[in-house]
Amino acid sequence: MPIDLETLRQLHHILRPHATRVVNMIARATIPLIDDTTKMQLVQLAGLLGGPYPGAEHFQPYGFSSVPLPPNADGAAEAIAFFPNGDREHPVVLTIADRRYAPTGRDPGDVTMHHFTGAKITMTQDGDIIATPASGRHVLVEDGAGGTPHPLVNVTDFNNHTHPAPGGATSPPTDPLTGTTTFKAQ
Repeated sequence: MPIDLETLRQLHHILRPHATRVVNMIARATIPLIDDTTKMQLVQLAGLLGGPYPGAEHFQPYGFSSVPLPPNADGAAEAIAFFPNGDREHPVVLTIADRRYAPTGRDPGDVTMHHFTGAKITMTQDGDIIATPASGRHVLVEDGAGGTPHPLVNVTDFNNHTHPAPGGATSPPTDPLTGTTTFKAQ
């Protein structure tokens, strides 16, 4: 049974609102403002028709949170926003990325948590964990009792330290570190 032109026009008219809702459900935006004082971080979405949209909730994975940096001459953080039912009144931000500070050149399987200063923790495809502080900074460890965090010792610092020896002399460590530490089970 062929469909005539008038029937197609009516179908188009009936389906247009649904098509608009589907098209309006997901959008890409930039993030000019962040409010991290609330239980659910709020961000402002910019770069969208009808925007800016203040107060979009940013859902972050349990155990991980971040506050994107404000825009600068190099750009702004970017978001993927979801508008439930295509309604632009209550956006939800699914993820925020910032290409200005993202590390590059990793191997397949690597996972990296990174900071804009260059500090990062990488879990390699081989199972190693590499902690890299920002230039001139340290990897610090806190004892869990709320005390002062202490820096981990660098291999070169350990190998260059000395011990008091008889007669007021000093001696180097008897077993310099090679960069790999083996722990024996007790």
